[in-house]
Amino acid sequence: RKYEENRKFFLCEESIDVMRSFTRNEVYNPKSPVYVDESSLFPDLKTTIDIIHQAGGIAFLAHVFVYSPAIAEELITILDSYDLDGVECFHSQFSKEQSEYLVELCKQRGILMSGGSDFHGLGNRLGVGRGDMHIPESILHQWKDNKRKEA
Repeated sequence: RKYEENRKFFLCEESIDVMRSFTRNEVYNPKSPVYVDESSLFPDLKTTIDIIHQAGGIAFLAHVFVYSPAIAEELITILDSYDLDGVECFHSQFSKEQSEYLVELCKQRGILMSGGSDFHGLGNRLGVGRGDMHIPESILHQWKDNKRKEA
């Protein structure tokens, strides 16, 4: 708040005081005047998925609703366009309805489900996250077998 004249560059008022908001809403948002395009530093999604598969891993789309609340509209296109093995259905910041939507989508498509507490030390409990998040153990058995089927 030292330089109030910089407020005009922020899309979100919270970004002024909250680093997470600044990063997600300003630095990584192409609509923001302070956006930093780092895409040339990383492989594209197809290449990333191929690398994961070549290494024997399974590729999940994570944090779906964290980065874009409107992603549900784009999610079908993403799943149709890329060889993803699954989607993160359980996350500390997802609502119950968002998780239920993603679980049903994975079941319909026969793809794997994942979940995570997004533990980074503060505010979340390892393996639990915030609130009453519950990740069914049954989804882990699918990972082990690397099978795409209903939980």
